[in-house]
Amino acid sequence: MKQSNQDWMTQNLLPRAFAAGLRRVAVVMPTSALAMMNSEAMLARVRSDTRLSFGYFETVEEATSWLSAPST
Repeated sequence: MKQSNQDWMTQNLLPRAFAAGLRRVAVVMPTSALAMMNSEAMLARVRSDTRLSFGYFETVEEATSWLSAPST
């Protein structure tokens, strides 16, 4: 993901999502090693500033199931 997109996400999208009630994020991990490193770096920035619950999954179906389950 381009740095400008990462900046937009952390400075614009996420603050609005938090204000709207976002509490859980499901991450479908990429298969490419480079994409995974980029994803992990970006998520580390987000996790350090929030109280979000993150779930990491191999498939969209697993992620959707986790998001659909009642939170504890």
